[in-house]
Amino acid sequence: MNLSTPDSVMAYLGVSLQRKIVKHIKSNRHHPIFLNQTSDNVTVHSIEDEIVSVQNKQELNAEVFRVLNSLSKRQKQALSLKFYANLSYAEIADEMGIGRASVYNLISIGIDNMQYKMRV
Repeated sequence: MNLSTPDSVMAYLGVSLQRKIVKHIKSNRHHPIFLNQTSDNVTVHSIEDEIVSVQNKQELNAEVFRVLNSLSKRQKQALSLKFYANLSYAEIADEMGIGRASVYNLISIGIDNMQYKMRV
């Protein structure tokens, strides 16, 4: 059996998580209420609340991907290496063939741009 490599690992993981949550909710259909005990408080979550929560997370993920795709290719590459591959700034500099100061700038400007675009 041959499996293809996904175009976007983050999108693949997001859809995978969504399917697992929906499967979990469907398998617990006979339990209309989930109980979440935190400290001395007990909060009640219905299946509808869980579905809304999943949809909100999906919308946020879609917004993050939209904003991420608006960055320059080098900013995306630096951010991906830093936060998804967990490389150090020195390793990123070696991988991208640039100086460490340039890596700091790419990541800083990329994060600033994402924060600005997420607020707008």
